[in-house]
This record gives sequence, structure tokens and C-alpha cells, in this order.
Amino acid sequence: MATGRIIASILLGLGTPTASFASGYAISAAGAFGLGEVYAGIAAGGPSLSSMFFNPGTITQHGSLAAEFDGTVILPRSSTTVYGASRPRFLALPNSALTPTIDPSNPAPITSPISLGTTQSGNTTHAALVPAGYGVSRISEDVFIGLAINSPFGLSNKAAPTWSGRFHHISAAIATYNANPIIAYQVNNNLSLAAGIQVQYIDGQLTTASLLPIPNGVTPFGLASLETLSRFKGDDVGFGFTAGVTYATDRTILGLGFRSAVFHRLEGEALNSVAGRLGSAAADVTNPEIVTASIRHQLNPQWTLNGTVQWTNWSRYRSLVLEVENPLVAPVWTPGNWDDGWLISLGLEYAYSRTLSVRGGVGREISPIPIATRQPNIPDAGGIWVAAGLTYQVTNSMALDISYSHLFASDAKISLTDTASPNLASNPNAVRGSLAAEAQGHVDFLAVALRYKL
Repeated sequence: MATGRIIASILLGLGTPTASFASGYAISAAGAFGLGEVYAGIAAGGPSLSSMFFNPGTITQHGSLAAEFDGTVILPRSSTTVYGASRPRFLALPNSALTPTIDPSNPAPITSPISLGTTQSGNTTHAALVPAGYGVSRISEDVFIGLAINSPFGLSNKAAPTWSGRFHHISAAIATYNANPIIAYQVNNNLSLAAGIQVQYIDGQLTTASLLPIPNGVTPFGLASLETLSRFKGDDVGFGFTAGVTYATDRTILGLGFRSAVFHRLEGEALNSVAGRLGSAAADVTNPEIVTASIRHQLNPQWTLNGTVQWTNWSRYRSLVLEVENPLVAPVWTPGNWDDGWLISLGLEYAYSRTLSVRGGVGREISPIPIATRQPNIPDAGGIWVAAGLTYQVTNSMALDISYSHLFASDAKISLTDTASPNLASNPNAVRGSLAAEAQGHVDFLAVALRYKL
């Protein structure tokens, strides 16, 4: 019954993630304890249950019954400076062939693209609260079960609808909710093995400016078109798994955790501000594998040195294709060709007293997104993390974690060029126009966790 109450409390504690600030569109909000060191040492375990997100094998480090509730406030600031942008020169026909298009109020040949000026995006982000919950129960001498509930991926950003890059992005939102039941086996005092199942719900929405052909709009320069807004929304439930191992000696713990990819086919509808509902629509999205390797080494009774290397298989993202069940609407193709993402972090913990410990860390995030395909809705270019945190032991069974982290995000250059080629495969920006811009920003994270154990 106690285990059931803990699981129910975790579920009731969840809210809605509304921002993404980590590699790609991952969310760095798994727990307050780890955030205080940029997750250095997290897959090797420690006192926080949140380590099970990175490595389920760490749950054998806890007692007979434990629970943790985390909340991370994300305070981002991001805007995009536009150096130049142009109106799309082509419309995609239902067979994906391209035909020249013009603005009827400013007709011009295809060799003279219409400038959209340099209107900035404004601040595209807003504050967000991302909760997480964890529970562990020891059901026999060597067997443990656990449950982690998180929002591992997500984003939410919105630019001014009249900004110059509106044919590439106006608003985007992705929310994920992931439940991860786990079972672990403590082989001996040194070695633990674990595996779990992921059940992941995803909801996504995208809005951009788009061109709609005008009836009887044939001109010598091309088909006349009207600027409109198009929106896609869809959702799905997908499945995956997790696995992990820890190995401990007297003063050192090594941990290796794996989170599998989760495949989604978002199904929903496509809408247009003038034409109305265009039809049912779908897009395939794969949230990638994550491998986290960590070490925790106790230098002496007061000092612990921690390190983490994390790899995210973002190279899975080759393109995004939106298909609409309407013979008059062409598929919408957005190239990705991402690389892998990396996080490297180092941290240090100091036990000041029996009731108070402090920690700090630094990290380097390496973005998977190349300049050639970087879109303004995910302007990730990596950056440098700094963090600090503390733990206060309220009672023998209750502890409070508080942490703060700052991401100095690297400036993200955006170079999306319409080459004027009527071939969508070689000129994916033919139906979006050119955009030369640069995104600047930073992010503050403030996290709090309450841990309870019997």
C-alpha cells in the first residue's frame, strides 16, 4: 500500500513542460541534486533517486522505501537577430514538383526574390516549471522496483508573427510525459543490474507562415499566392526501455545507463488560416537513445569528485516530413542531418556537516545541429554550464535539495538559403525563402527537491 501511495503522489505531481534548453530539444530537468553539478556523477548514483532517470541500476543504493519530488523552474531568454530574409519563390504542387510564385501586390521575376526585411523575432521563450517524481521499494533482499516519471523532451517558443523569418517558424511546442517502471537486482555488494520500460506520450504543434495559391492567379512571372498561416498538431504514445549497471568499490562507484529510442508517429490535423482544415496529418518523430557514463569517487570523508560523459544519438534525426491526407496538399519536408550530441561535466561535493552538504560543477554541451540545417524553432548551438547546489538534512528521513545552474548558450548562426533551384531535394528552402540570422540567449535553472525515505 505504501508503494502505491508513493506512485500515486508522483503522478499527481506532474505538470506540463514548456521549454527546452539542452541538446537538441531535450530538457535538462531530471532532478535538483544532479543539476547542482551539471549532472556530474549522476549515473553512478548518490543520495538522490533522480539518478534512476540516467541509470536504473542506481535504485539498489536506496533503502526499503523512498520517494522524491522535484521541480525545476526554467528562466530562458532567447531572441533572433535577422540579417536578411526573402519571400519563398516557389510553391510545392501535390506531386512535390515546384512552380514559381509571386506576390500579386509586388510581382517580380523568380531571379528577384522579395525581401522580407530584418524584423526581429522578439523574445521567443517564457518561464516554465518542469516537475519530476521518483519512487523506490525493496521487495526482497536483492530485488528492488522503482518508478520514474519525467518530461525528457520538449520545447515551447513563439516569435512575433510578423518577423522576417516567419516562413520558417512562428511557434513550436513539444511536450513529452514518460513513465519508467524499473526492476533491479543487486548481484553482490559491488554489482547491480537493472532494466525498465518506457511509456512515453508526446504532443506537438507547429505554426509557420505559408503561401496559398490565388484562384486564377496565373501570371507571366508565376502563380500568384497569398500569405497565410498553417498549423499542424498531433500526438502519439510510444514505447522503449532502459537498462543500467553500477559497480562499486570502497570509495568509487562507476555507473553506465542506457535509454532507448522511442519511435512516434504523431497523428492529428493540418489547418490553414484561410482554407480552414486541410485534412488529417501525420509526422514521424524519433526521440533518441541516451547513454550516460559516470563516476563518483570519494576523496575523503568530506570531499567527493564526480564526472559524467553523456552521448545522445541525435544523428537519428535526418528530416521531418509532414504528410497531409489531401490530394491538393504536398508533403512538407524539413531536412535535419543532425550529428550526435554530447555533455561532459565535472563536479565536486563537500560534506560541511551531518546536516549540510554543498556542491558545484561545470559542463560543456556540444550541439548536434549543423549550421546548414539549424532552424529558428530549435536554435541550439551548445554552450557552457555552471552550477551550484546544497542538501539540507531536515530529519533522519527527509532531505531538501536546492540548486541553481546557468547555461551560457553559444550564439546560434542560422543560414538557410534559397538557391532558386526548382528541385526540392537540393533546395529545401525553395518553399520557405532564405533566412540569414543569429539567435542569442541564456538560461537560468532553479530546482528544488524533497526526498523521503523509510
